[in-house]
Amino acid sequence: MHINNDSTPGSPFEWYELGVSLRQREQFGEAVNAFRNAVETASVLVGGLSACLDEPAADNSLPSGCGTSGGDGRMYSVEELQALKSKAEASIELILRIRGFVNKDLMNP
Repeated sequence: MHINNDSTPGSPFEWYELGVSLRQREQFGEAVNAFRNAVETASVLVGGLSACLDEPAADNSLPSGCGTSGGDGRMYSVEELQALKSKAEASIELILRIRGFVNKDLMNP
């Protein structure tokens, strides 16, 4: 679905920031796509973290590879990712609501 090149964001936080930037430039379709990628990437990472947390190592540490991000190498918590996912979903909803808004008073002279 995504093209992996140097200009493609990797982490959900990078996708979210891209969405914010696009929204500010009033490129709403592209912003919605970036926010959706943030939601999707965050969901994948939450799923991976949840699986890791369900099976801790014998010494109660996380297995290696648990908690890595989708491209920037930073470690994220489930709470951080869920909060970002909620913000991105709210941003999508807001853009869709604004784009679908029709002032009916102006339509009836």
